[in-house]
Amino acid sequence: PTSPNDDRFAINQFAGPDPNREMRIRRSMVGVPADSATPVVNSTTRLTVDSSLITGGASGALTLEKVEWLINNSTIDPGDPGVSEPVEAQSLFLQPFAGSTVDVTVDSSILVDGVFGNASDGGDATVTCEFSDIAAVDLDPSFTNNCPLDGGSTNTTTPPEDLFVGGAAYDWMLKAGSPAIDTGQPGAVPAG
Repeated sequence: PTSPNDDRFAINQFAGPDPNREMRIRRSMVGVPADSATPVVNSTTRLTVDSSLITGGASGALTLEKVEWLINNSTIDPGDPGVSEPVEAQSLFLQPFAGSTVDVTVDSSILVDGVFGNASDGGDATVTCEFSDIAAVDLDPSFTNNCPLDGGSTNTTTPPEDLFVGGAAYDWMLKAGSPAIDTGQPGAVPAG
């Protein structure tokens, strides 16, 4: 789904009284206009994004609550397509409330604009990344950062123009010679 309205999320999921509620985005393209001031996905529930594309908005996904997220085999490119702008738009934006802990796993994915985590509301977060291409990881020092972007990790940082076909009608298909080809988690695809 896409939201043509600048002030609405494409997906807005609240846990309500059920702490076990889960949202799954699978094999989907979800977006809002690139210049939208809202995140594409606002989730206060468990979230699984698998084999999907999230585009546009001020951030790809936002949470302020206690959640567990799995981003697997997906691309999140907020803001302008194919432009890495981690200060203006974040692929993942985490700002948990006091007493809340956010646990995020990014596996075999591309986060064009990286991960931002702010502890100003008193919460905690752990972010773990493997076999992913991530523009930046900017987490509050009190958060646990298991997302190394140095040469000794399975993660990389590549400019979007070196990853995607691009073009006027933006194409997120990996282009020939893209450094992201065959760099995901080796072995069998996890169930789910």
